[in-house]
Amino acid sequence: TGKTNNMFLIVILVILAAIAVFIFNCTIIFISTGEVAIQQHYGKYSKLLEPGVHFLFPFVDSLKTVNWKRKIERISDGRTVVDSYQGYKIRVRESTYDFPSVCVLTSDRLDVKVNGLVFYKIVDAVKAVYEIDDLWQVMEQLINTSIRNCIAGMTLEEAISGRLVIQKNLLKDFELPSKRWGIEITQLEIQSIEPPKEIIRSNEKLVCARREAEATILYEQAKHDGEILRSRTLQETNLIEAESI
Repeated sequence: TGKTNNMFLIVILVILAAIAVFIFNCTIIFISTGEVAIQQHYGKYSKLLEPGVHFLFPFVDSLKTVNWKRKIERISDGRTVVDSYQGYKIRVRESTYDFPSVCVLTSDRLDVKVNGLVFYKIVDAVKAVYEIDDLWQVMEQLINTSIRNCIAGMTLEEAISGRLVIQKNLLKDFELPSKRWGIEITQLEIQSIEPPKEIIRSNEKLVCARREAEATILYEQAKHDGEILRSRTLQETNLIEAESI
């Protein structure tokens, strides 16, 4: 009977310890510098939690969880994969989004691939969470739409030489939505604009042909100069011999 009572007491203590750990994790929240969290009261927005230690009432207060997804290009093999974040801590430091290549059709019906980098910052976490379902996804969709609309009115040559125009167009398209979404675009750069492979191969052939032509011209010029030099040397030799007789 004593052993049974001890076992029963141990089980009770384990259950109480588990409940205490659960309540501790649910009621004491640590927010790091550069992050915030959103507290909800009975499922409704209550307040924004700044960096520091915060206490919540169990079963009454909760933290709003976000589930954000976006596509990125894997550096190792260049494949496009889905990057996701699920949690209650929202990063308000400046972040970067290296968006994957967007395939766009120019006005002269040629495909180009555009890749770029967006620097952004969440300045209003409440808007970033409640105004839209998925901040990362809508940013990605706006980038793709803006690039397509901009390059659709350009020729291939204009697109390749018009990085600044594309960047300005993207920034302009982000002006109003970014205010609604509670973000600030601090910088935007178009990293590469890749023309079709056929154009690249054609340009490479032209460059090779131009180099070969230049090499041939230089060889013929050197050959011609060598012949003139030999002729002059022979004339000078004959003249010296004639004078010595």
